[in-house]
Amino acid sequence: MKKLEKQIQGEILRALELHTDAKIWRQNTGAASFESKGRRHFVRFGIKGAADLTGICSDGRRLEIEVKRPGNKPTDHQIAYGQMILEYGGVYILAHSAEEAIDSYRRQMDGSE
Repeated sequence: MKKLEKQIQGEILRALELHTDAKIWRQNTGAASFESKGRRHFVRFGIKGAADLTGICSDGRRLEIEVKRPGNKPTDHQIAYGQMILEYGGVYILAHSAEEAIDSYRRQMDGSE
């Protein structure tokens, strides 16, 4: 059975905490609807396309990690968000596993990516 994206996110969070000096946390985005006082409300939160995980690298750069299940691809909004992060000097990673996230993080910190 394939891992859920949520499981992969947890593995990446734990692996980066153990094997790097980056500080990272979950970033929720999306929308919700609810009823209050007889009225229906709709609320959006976060930035459309924002990565699943966010944080800060040891050198002070912003860190964003988009997590996908193997075989899944990012949306156009996620691609645009990643390009923005890179254009402003941040570290952006598209990862399907903890190993892929750590490898990409190390390459970008070394300047080889």
